Amino acid sequence: MGKRAVNSSAHAIIRCFMVLVNLLSLIVGITMFGYGLYVRFFLRPFLNNYFTDTVKDIFKEINQNSTVPDNLKIYDFTCNVALSLIFVGLVLVILSIIACVGAFKSLPLLVLFSFLILAMIIAEIAVVSLVIPVTSPIHDDSKNDLLNNLKSYDVNGSDDFSATMNILMLGLDCCGINGQDDFDNLTMIYKGVNVKIPPACCKIAPGEKTLLNCENNATNSNSQTEGCYDAFHGVLMSSVNWLIGYIVLFMLTQGLQFCASYHVVINYERIGSLRI
Repeated sequence: MGKRAVNSSAHAIIRCFMVLVNLLSLIVGITMFGYGLYVRFFLRPFLNNYFTDTVKDIFKEINQNSTVPDNLKIYDFTCNVALSLIFVGLVLVILSIIACVGAFKSLPLLVLFSFLILAMIIAEIAVVSLVIPVTSPIHDDSKNDLLNNLKSYDVNGSDDFSATMNILMLGLDCCGINGQDDFDNLTMIYKGVNVKIPPACCKIAPGEKTLLNCENNATNSNSQTEGCYDAFHGVLMSSVNWLIGYIVLFMLTQGLQFCASYHVVINYERIGSLRI
């Protein structure tokens, strides 16, 4: 009797552990899903932190006194991070619900959870290793799409994409998609003069609201050299570092959950009548 009581208590603790961890996982999943939607559709207010008054004044001068557009064309900059957050968050929500129900009500759901949790761990490793490093091949398609759009870039910001590039280059201290070389084959005329790189790639003069002259004599001291894709990716990563920590933590707890669910599955018939 004593051994049976101890086993029953152990099984109860394991089931409670699964429920509590997966309730927390559910909260994190909802948070990641919501933040992914925010990055995909509502990132514009966040970028305002980088669009200082000086940046806006210079933007107006370059873009013929126009204001910073609300409909910034930033999808290709954000899609990989946003979709990854949405995917991982949604899967976490589904797995959490399956685990909570399966722990007490359904053996098939618990068996399904045991298989899915292994798949989830593999998927999380893949997402983290592919999305976080900006040199990952998954970013190449986004860069290529942006480079195709750059072929029609107008240095004066006459269209939404060109205006978006100008404000990003000014606000994020970057140039082009990969760097200044992106403009080598483009014909650009600014204030009646042919230029090699856009004025938005020039650095802002210290303590002033004017740009250094770099359009035809760019150097490291007077112009930006980092590509805007890498700069934008850095901004996104700095805002989701806390979520990356949660992902790593949950990858560890998911390993424990798999062990717990496996234990419950193989002992389900013997302890199936147990209720807390």
